[in-house]
Amino acid sequence: MRPQTLSKFLSALICSFLVGALIHRDSVNNYALGKDAYLAKQAHNFDTSLLTNARMPLVSIIGAVVVLGCVLVFYELLAYAIQRFIAPASPAPENQQLGQGF
Repeated sequence: MRPQTLSKFLSALICSFLVGALIHRDSVNNYALGKDAYLAKQAHNFDTSLLTNARMPLVSIIGAVVVLGCVLVFYELLAYAIQRFIAPASPAPENQQLGQGF
């Protein structure tokens, strides 16, 4: 497997573990609250959510683009760092011509 492909795969794997850890942490915090406190928190969130405090759609779109851009930059930087870390360990192919790789 090429170092670039392997680094992209490992970067996606690390990012998915990070998202899973955040979801797990949120679930643990919600379970620790108890039923009544959790329902009160959700009622408060509903009362103060976007349903009652509507924003302009343009603000939400710009915010989503900024967040997605930050996530993609983090992913690419992580993939680049992993590629630089594993590339020296990979042997350079000798006498490899175009179209004959893998």
